[in-house]
Amino acid sequence: MRCGAVILCGGRSIRMGQDKAWLLIDGETMLERVVRTASGAVAGGPVVVVAAAGQGLPKLGPNIAVRRDAAEERGPLEGLRVGLSTLSDSADAVFVTGCDAPLLTGVFIEFLFNALGSADAAVSADDHRLHPLAAVYRPNLLGNIEQLMREGASSLHALLESCKTARIDAEQRRRIDSDLRCLMNVNRHEDYQRAIRLLAENGS
Repeated sequence: MRCGAVILCGGRSIRMGQDKAWLLIDGETMLERVVRTASGAVAGGPVVVVAAAGQGLPKLGPNIAVRRDAAEERGPLEGLRVGLSTLSDSADAVFVTGCDAPLLTGVFIEFLFNALGSADAAVSADDHRLHPLAAVYRPNLLGNIEQLMREGASSLHALLESCKTARIDAEQRRRIDSDLRCLMNVNRHEDYQRAIRLLAENGS
């Protein structure tokens, strides 16, 4: 299976009050850290960063493609559409995350790829809550995405409800992520400080 990755960083970061892609984590920006982790997990497969139009980004490696949302205010569904469109000919499955997951690990990403099986998507789930930015998607979902966007949808949850989805519960994830920290998003300053503290305590 040819694996790729898409990192979405075009959100408005309203709760943080500043662009989360530029926050420093252990000597590198959060976007650089997530790109590095995802790149290692896909073992040379293609990696795409999807940003908002005009958004400034840290300097990324020469093998990292940067694409821009074609439509504003369409949420992560637009970012996923752009990312999957870019990788449709070069990947059979794509890991998708936001740039605000500094505790993500390559082992966790590989676990999700292995969990995909014959499904269209593999997503982390807790009870009835899904984590669509800790998931693997097949590029053949582009048709579903475009239809949902024509209907005015912008949420990734609508996509997951429209396709065959493998839901990976907490007990399954604990096998490779005992404290479930891979799912931690940095949305507020207190989340940012907690992530820094966890890395200092437990290592990167």
